[in-house]
Order: sequence, then C-alpha cells, then structure tokens
Amino acid sequence: MDLATASLTVASVLLIVSGPHKVVDPAPLIEFLVGVGVPLRSDQRLGRVRSWLGRSIGVFEIVLGLTAVLLGGTTTAGLVAVTYLVFAALVMLAIGRGVGSCACFGRSDSPPTVLHVVIDLVLAAASFAAIAADTPLAVIDADSFGFGGVMFVIGVGVVVGVIHAVLDGRFPRSQRR
Repeated sequence: MDLATASLTVASVLLIVSGPHKVVDPAPLIEFLVGVGVPLRSDQRLGRVRSWLGRSIGVFEIVLGLTAVLLGGTTTAGLVAVTYLVFAALVMLAIGRGVGSCACFGRSDSPPTVLHVVIDLVLAAASFAAIAADTPLAVIDADSFGFGGVMFVIGVGVVVGVIHAVLDGRFPRSQRR
C-alpha cells in the first residue's frame, strides 16, 4: 500500500465528509469566519451572500475531495495540501481569538484545539508528499481490488473515522471539559 496515497485519500475523504455540512447549514462556518476576523458584515441584505459563501466553501471541499480521490494528479494533491494549510492557519487564529467552534463538520460546539492544528498540518504535509504518488484508484486497481485494495479502503475508512471523531470533539472525551 502506498502510504502517501493513503494519506492523501484520508485528507480528501475528510473534505468530502465535511463539505455537505456546510452546504446544508453554513451558519456555523460563517460564525467561525467572523470569529477569526473575516470581515463579513451582518446586515440582513448580506445574509444571502454569507449563506452563499458558506455553501460555496462546502461545495469546494466536496469537489476537491472527489477530484483527488477519483482523478488524482499533482495539482489536485497540491490544492488539498494548501487547503489544509489554510485550515491550520484559521484554526490557529480561532484558538488565539477564543472562537468556540471550528465548524469543521457543521456542529457549533466543537472547539478548535492545538491537536486540530497538528492534524491539519500532518494532512497538508502528507498531501504535499502525495504529489508524486499514485492516485487512490490506481493503488486499488493495481491490486485488482484484492486483499490489498480492501485493506486500503478499510484503513482509510478507520483513519477518517478517528480523525472525524477527534475534530468533532467526540474522542477523546477526557479533553472535553
């Protein structure tokens, strides 16, 4: 199994999983962006623009994640990496400004943490490393979706699930007060 490809796949699937939450309910994301200092005025006339912005970010995440998983390529891997660097920078700002939620998965009660920054930076580095790697489908296809392909899919799924639980504030519970 290609570790770089698996890491990029994890980063991409997390984008695919987090995007729909922002499309359905962009409010937590908009609150997060305002909290970190993005100048989004709150008058009623701009309410639709704010919703459109939040939904557009969600669509971007979904499309980028799907493109990375299905098509791969150096540009796509680079975009995934840069996206996670932006996430890390925004989370660092959120921590510094005392923002109460990272809004990653649409919940408004998931606090941004240093662990969140570390995960984003690791995913960015892994995505940069995957620029020269095979695409996820190439790794699976090279094994004719035999045991190695199954393990690739299961491994990615487990890692995505754990990262999702950590970033969403569900695991480990001992960190929540």
